[in-house]
Formats: sequence, structure tokens, C-alpha cells
Amino acid sequence: MPPHIPEKRAATNPNRENGRDSSPLVSETRKKTVLAAAPDAKRAGWDARLTRLFNFQAAGEGRMGFGGVPTNPPLSLQAIRNDPCFWMAEICRMAAENPGDDVQGICRKTCLDVVRRSAALIRPVSIDQGKGGTASSGHTEKIAGNLVCTRPPGCTAPLMQVGDRLPAFGPCAIAGAPPAGVIARLRQLPRFRQARDFSGMKPQDGSSFGAFAATAGGFAAAARTTVDCAARALEGARSRAA
Repeated sequence: MPPHIPEKRAATNPNRENGRDSSPLVSETRKKTVLAAAPDAKRAGWDARLTRLFNFQAAGEGRMGFGGVPTNPPLSLQAIRNDPCFWMAEICRMAAENPGDDVQGICRKTCLDVVRRSAALIRPVSIDQGKGGTASSGHTEKIAGNLVCTRPPGCTAPLMQVGDRLPAFGPCAIAGAPPAGVIARLRQLPRFRQARDFSGMKPQDGSSFGAFAATAGGFAAAARTTVDCAARALEGARSRAA
């Protein structure tokens, strides 16, 4: 079975930490999404490659290739939506154990619990790789270092489509200069110049820059929905306890 693109990228720098733009708690759902759109002739191969990215047995034995657990509000929300009965019960438990907490406090504890449960799933991998724990961005801890990240289904599926046609990556290719003319063509895009040039943006421009604005909007919407979920569970739990 040939390596998939994240494995090829990781091989360009063996010292690079391998992270994933996905929580282990949502990996199976994302895998099913990608495989649902796979060509019939490639589905078995794609299944094997995606399973190498994450599977519970390999993680438990320290054999999975990824040691990081990046997470963020949309991933936390997806994890809750993947198993709503479990998480509503967890929120009720945390509410009972923390009667003085408001909705925001319970929501924060819920997000931290998502991170802890995600990290616990691949902790044996991280220990085997000598890191002593798993990396989580945003909520608890992030191990400093470079990341080779996989992406959500919308990005992963197109990469799987072309993966067989890509040549092997050379050593340290990730640090190499881009092909001649590429930067010149990209500089024709105003957004590229704005992001790349030292004087391309003023501090006040950050909130309206395309990528930043899209990320902030997505994070804010997911955080709001997560708070609403916590509020409904909290209201129900405290009403029953009254």
C-alpha cells in the first residue's frame, strides 16, 4: 500500500511533530464522509490509508503516526453532536458536581473534557514517540514545534483523488523554495500580497482579512452553539434537581 500524502509530507522531516486538524472523537465520522465519495475502485485503498491515520487499536499500541491532537470549537461541537446522549449526561454530571458554575463555566469544562478524552485516545502514541503526552491546541496545552497536519474531509478527499499521481517528496522538500514563477503569479492576488508583505496589513485590518474572518466566524458560531447545548442541559438538570 503506497503512503498517503500526510505520510509523504512527514517523511520530508522525521523530526517534525505530526498533528491532525481533527479530534480523535470525530475521526470515524470524517472517515465515513470521505469514503462515501470515494471511487469504487479506490475505496478499499482509501479505507486502508485513512485507517492508518487513526485507529483505536494502533493508537492503544503506540503505533499510530500522529502524536498531536489539535482541537477547536467546531471540533468540540462535532464531538458533542456525534454522541449527544453521552455528552448531555456528562454536562448534567458536571453541573451536579459544580453547582456554583454558570453556563459558561460548565461549557468550558465540557470543552476541556472533549480535549482530555481525545488526548487520552492517542496518549500511548505520544509516549511511544517520547513526548510524554499529547498536544492539544486552544484549550489545554500545545507542545511547541512544527506540525504536519491533515485536513477536514473537504480538503482530504481532493488530496486522496490526486495522491496516486504525485511523485515522491524529496528530503526536506517542505523547507524548499517554491518553483520559479509561483510567487510572482500568487502576488497577482491582492489577498496574497496583503498576507505576505510585511507592510501588507495594519493591526486593525486583521479582523477583516479573509482567512482570519472566516475562521473567527466559524469558531464564534460553533462556540455559541456549544454554549446553547450546555445551557439546555444545565437548565434541565437543575430543574430536575429543584
